[in-house]
Amino acid sequence: MKHVLLAPVVAAAVFSAAPASAAVVVSMDPASQSVAVGDTIIVDVRISGLGTDILSAFDLDVVFNTGLTTGGGASLLDAEFGGANAGFDADASTPGVLKTVGYSLLNDDDLAAVQTNGAFTFLRMSWTAAADGALLLNFGASPDFARNVVGRDFLSLDASFAGACVAIGTGICKVPEPGSFGLAGLALFGCAAAVLRRPRRGAATTAATTQA
Repeated sequence: MKHVLLAPVVAAAVFSAAPASAAVVVSMDPASQSVAVGDTIIVDVRISGLGTDILSAFDLDVVFNTGLTTGGGASLLDAEFGGANAGFDADASTPGVLKTVGYSLLNDDDLAAVQTNGAFTFLRMSWTAAADGALLLNFGASPDFARNVVGRDFLSLDASFAGACVAIGTGICKVPEPGSFGLAGLALFGCAAAVLRRPRRGAATTAATTQA
């Protein structure tokens, strides 16, 4: 269903040889949250770093660990796509995958006049928390349209993608402690120092043998 809707809009993007932009980030907001079992989970999808480019269409699969949620759906926040000039479809029939597609029927210049900030939220997803645990949400892999955002002239944007974690009930979203980065740095420094010392010891031994 979703590929049929998107095909007229992004067919050219699939075969484009070069991306239209760089430094674009598609992320989930909030990146981490806590909810109780039975609560509604709401996660927005935001794009930033567009600069002078636009978001004219997207085809995004959101994958997650099953067993922690029930239901699942998404809606387009269509203001940035021209309101009535936007198209959207969501499909939650595949376990563990929420498929979404959206696009604007406006031409590039008219859409650029609407998207003036270079960063905005365009998609809202929701589930019902069903069990204790850490619900990991990630965008699908790039092939087969599973992770594609389109800018001007039907060209795919060169974007990076960031997922989210939802701590349900007693579940915990593990985030590295700031101190752990320092410890890791010290460990790497120690390894590097040890490697650098080895040739010096070898050279010293050789010199001692020669003098003897």
